[in-house]
Amino acid sequence: MKPKELMQTILNIRPSWGNSTMPPLIDLPHTMIDYAKDYDFTDLTAESIYDRLHKFEFGNTRETVNYLSNKIGYNPNSNELDSGEARVESWSLLTKDHANADTYYC
Repeated sequence: MKPKELMQTILNIRPSWGNSTMPPLIDLPHTMIDYAKDYDFTDLTAESIYDRLHKFEFGNTRETVNYLSNKIGYNPNSNELDSGEARVESWSLLTKDHANADTYYC
Protein backbone atom coordinates (compact mmCIF):
# COMPACT_ATOMS: atom_id res chain seq x y z
CA MET A 1 0.00 0.00 0.00
CA LYS A 2 1.34 3.42 -0.98
CA PRO A 3 0.64 6.44 1.20
CA LYS A 4 -1.13 9.16 -0.78
CA GLU A 5 -3.37 12.21 -0.59
CA LEU A 6 -1.09 14.26 1.64
CA MET A 7 -2.82 17.35 2.97
CA GLN A 8 -1.18 19.93 5.18
CA THR A 9 -2.94 22.56 7.25
CA ILE A 10 -0.95 25.63 8.23
CA LEU A 11 -2.42 27.62 11.08
CA ASN A 12 -1.42 31.29 11.44
CA ILE A 13 -1.16 31.88 15.18
CA ARG A 14 0.06 35.49 14.91
CA PRO A 15 -3.42 36.90 15.65
CA SER A 16 -3.35 35.06 18.99
CA TRP A 17 -0.05 36.56 20.19
CA GLY A 18 -0.43 38.61 23.33
CA ASN A 19 -3.95 37.40 24.08
CA SER A 20 -4.72 36.20 27.57
CA THR A 21 -6.93 33.45 26.12
CA MET A 22 -6.64 31.45 22.96
CA PRO A 23 -9.21 32.41 20.31
CA PRO A 24 -11.27 29.61 18.76
CA LEU A 25 -9.18 27.81 16.13
CA ILE A 26 -11.84 28.47 13.50
CA ASP A 27 -11.17 32.21 13.92
CA LEU A 28 -7.47 31.90 13.09
CA PRO A 29 -6.40 32.17 9.45
CA HIS A 30 -5.28 28.90 7.92
CA THR A 31 -4.04 27.56 4.62
CA MET A 32 -4.54 24.08 3.21
CA ILE A 33 -1.99 22.47 0.92
CA ASP A 34 -3.14 19.55 -1.20
CA TYR A 35 0.13 18.14 -2.50
CA ALA A 36 -1.53 16.07 -5.23
CA LYS A 37 -3.69 18.88 -6.59
CA ASP A 38 -1.42 21.87 -5.92
CA TYR A 39 1.99 20.35 -6.69
CA ASP A 40 1.35 17.10 -8.58
CA PHE A 41 2.75 14.65 -6.02
CA THR A 42 1.38 11.29 -7.17
CA ASP A 43 1.99 9.43 -3.91
CA LEU A 44 4.22 9.66 -0.87
CA THR A 45 6.86 7.06 -1.58
CA ALA A 46 10.47 8.19 -1.40
CA GLU A 47 10.83 7.62 -5.15
CA SER A 48 7.79 9.73 -6.04
CA ILE A 49 8.82 12.57 -3.76
CA TYR A 50 12.33 12.52 -5.22
CA ASP A 51 10.98 12.52 -8.78
CA ARG A 52 8.66 15.44 -8.09
CA LEU A 53 11.33 17.52 -6.39
CA HIS A 54 13.62 16.78 -9.33
CA LYS A 55 10.94 18.24 -11.65
CA PHE A 56 10.95 21.41 -9.56
CA GLU A 57 14.70 21.63 -10.04
CA PHE A 58 14.45 21.65 -13.82
CA GLY A 59 10.98 23.13 -14.21
CA ASN A 60 9.21 26.41 -13.76
CA THR A 61 10.99 28.69 -11.26
CA ARG A 62 7.69 30.38 -10.31
CA GLU A 63 6.21 27.01 -9.35
CA THR A 64 9.27 26.26 -7.24
CA VAL A 65 9.06 29.63 -5.45
CA ASN A 66 5.35 29.08 -4.79
CA TYR A 67 6.05 25.58 -3.43
CA LEU A 68 8.86 26.74 -1.13
CA SER A 69 6.80 29.70 0.14
CA ASN A 70 3.75 27.53 0.67
CA LYS A 71 5.73 24.80 2.43
CA ILE A 72 6.98 27.25 5.08
CA GLY A 73 3.50 28.64 5.72
CA TYR A 74 2.84 31.41 3.20
CA ASN A 75 -0.10 31.19 0.81
CA PRO A 76 1.23 31.91 -2.70
CA ASN A 77 -2.31 32.69 -3.91
CA SER A 78 -2.73 35.66 -1.60
CA ASN A 79 -1.05 38.86 -0.51
CA GLU A 80 1.45 36.69 1.42
CA LEU A 81 3.47 35.77 -1.68
CA ASP A 82 5.98 38.64 -1.32
CA SER A 83 6.53 37.78 2.35
CA GLY A 84 6.99 34.12 1.48
CA GLU A 85 9.50 34.92 -1.25
CA ALA A 86 11.43 37.20 1.11
CA ARG A 87 11.57 34.47 3.77
CA VAL A 88 12.70 31.85 1.23
CA GLU A 89 15.45 34.26 0.11
CA SER A 90 16.47 35.03 3.71
CA TRP A 91 16.89 31.32 4.38
CA SER A 92 19.10 31.08 1.27
CA LEU A 93 16.70 28.66 -0.44
CA LEU A 94 16.48 30.96 -3.45
CA THR A 95 18.79 33.46 -5.13
CA LYS A 96 17.76 37.11 -4.89
CA ASP A 97 16.99 37.29 -8.62
CA HIS A 98 14.67 34.25 -8.20
CA ALA A 99 16.55 32.49 -10.96
CA ASN A 100 17.87 29.57 -8.98
CA ALA A 101 16.76 27.41 -6.06
CA ASP A 102 19.69 24.99 -6.28
CA THR A 103 20.57 25.29 -2.60
CA TYR A 104 17.15 23.84 -1.84
CA TYR A 105 18.01 20.66 -3.74
CA CYS A 106 21.24 19.88 -1.88
